[in-house]
Amino acid sequence: MYTLNFSIFTKDTLRLRSILAVLICMPIFMSACSNGSHRASPASFRHNTSTTTHPTTTTTMPATLLGKYGMQANWVIAENNEPGTNQWQLNGKEGPNEIDGYTNMVSAQDGDTVGLYVSTPAPSFYVEAFRMGWYQGTRGRLIWTSQNVQGGIQATCPLIQPVRMVECNWHRSLSINITAGWPPGDYLFKLIGSSNQQSWVPLTVRDDASHSTYLVQNSVTTWQAYNLYGGYDLYSGLSNGVRSYNARSYEVSFDRPYIWSFGNGSADFVANELPMVALVEKLGLDVSYTTNVDLSENPSILSQHKTLLSLGHDEYWSLAERNAVAIGINFGLNFLAFGANAIYRHIRFDSSPLGPFRREICYKSTLDPLYGKNNPDVTVNWNEPPDPRPPSEILGDEYSCNPVTAPMVIENPSLWIWANTSLSKPTSLPGIVGSEYDHVIPNMVGPTNIEILANSPVTCQGRSDYADATWYTAAHGGGVFDSGTNGWVGNLAAPCPTNSTICPSNVLIRATENLLLACAKGPASLSEPSVSNVSAVLKG
Repeated sequence: MYTLNFSIFTKDTLRLRSILAVLICMPIFMSACSNGSHRASPASFRHNTSTTTHPTTTTTMPATLLGKYGMQANWVIAENNEPGTNQWQLNGKEGPNEIDGYTNMVSAQDGDTVGLYVSTPAPSFYVEAFRMGWYQGTRGRLIWTSQNVQGGIQATCPLIQPVRMVECNWHRSLSINITAGWPPGDYLFKLIGSSNQQSWVPLTVRDDASHSTYLVQNSVTTWQAYNLYGGYDLYSGLSNGVRSYNARSYEVSFDRPYIWSFGNGSADFVANELPMVALVEKLGLDVSYTTNVDLSENPSILSQHKTLLSLGHDEYWSLAERNAVAIGINFGLNFLAFGANAIYRHIRFDSSPLGPFRREICYKSTLDPLYGKNNPDVTVNWNEPPDPRPPSEILGDEYSCNPVTAPMVIENPSLWIWANTSLSKPTSLPGIVGSEYDHVIPNMVGPTNIEILANSPVTCQGRSDYADATWYTAAHGGGVFDSGTNGWVGNLAAPCPTNSTICPSNVLIRATENLLLACAKGPASLSEPSVSNVSAVLKG
């Protein structure tokens, strides 16, 4: 197994090592882009709920096959045919400090033991673990239930100076063994207190041996950046009792719960990632799951997959993750960014008492102590000095402004992404653009063969502007999609408006299916090469 080691180097050494990493990794990406329709399922996919009635491999049925909407996996189809339940949803006593929890790892796989740390005034509590997917529309399946555990209020989490980081030091409430009975996927732990206090704790279950076609990335670094548990995140903190940007954290820790007001403890997962997860699993696609932390710790894992899916808001990226994705695109990896403002903030990691990669560092300024010493990893915005590398180098688009709410304007429904959407003339999809958006600037740094898929007029902070959804393909390499809006994923599950002949969610679902199919066999430069139309679309 080849390994890409993206440690911290000087600027010139970084570029040299990147070139060497490409040369080493090239055969891996080429093999990863071959048609794997006759691969055997990894052992951890043979979970104990489907081996009898839903066999994942037989002598006559391949483990994966090309379906109508992309490469499918029989184990995913079988898994989502299992009985589902809507009991993963919260239906009890909810609110701040009723019951909070965090895990000692953002992701785990078969053989790992996950520590769960819980604070509650309830005398006791128990935990239910739900795998999230489609499950006939219920979107969850109960995998595991704990015994009753003694409750209690844990210690106040201290503020660590000078970086203003809130980090808890709670005692472990229980340990959870991840076994082959936990199929890879996205999970929610539902914490249930004895007085019916309820909240969620998210966990990704990986399979690092997987060579699945699609790899879904949970954007946990962005979740943590916006986590105000304890009163501090990467955007604000308290100064003399007043919330201030200048009092923000320079480091945030995964050793704390997500504040209850942020997705009831699930952070951005339920609102801005689960709709895409449910769609991918409904289609039975050949999928596995990871997080930004895992890609930063083990970037070579990308060489085992054809397509990386970034979901609703994926703003905070490390140097290792960025380098791995950039290299991968040049050698066949497809990258689908379904949210705006991706790859905007530069981060790096440090260890906490619970382990490596548990502290996320982002100064957002040259106050970073690495400034002048290790400029390639100074945690400013990616497009800023001392070592600017604009997000447009990878995305083709670049973040512009917020907040807005505007229609997505599709000027040319004949483009391949809008095929079979029933659109036949220029169309506006209400409410899809926002709250943040990306756009193309002519002659910006990055690819020159950008194809604008939607160009939407907006007004942001009193200024007339536009948002773009884009596609480009690297020469002999992968395809890159940028939705240009944070509204794509959430609107996959939105109800159809009663006063319109157009259902935006149906259009977005079909467009997503078209993207997944285009990326099913490998480098999308072979299936849907981009045709630049920037000068024509932006001529006004």
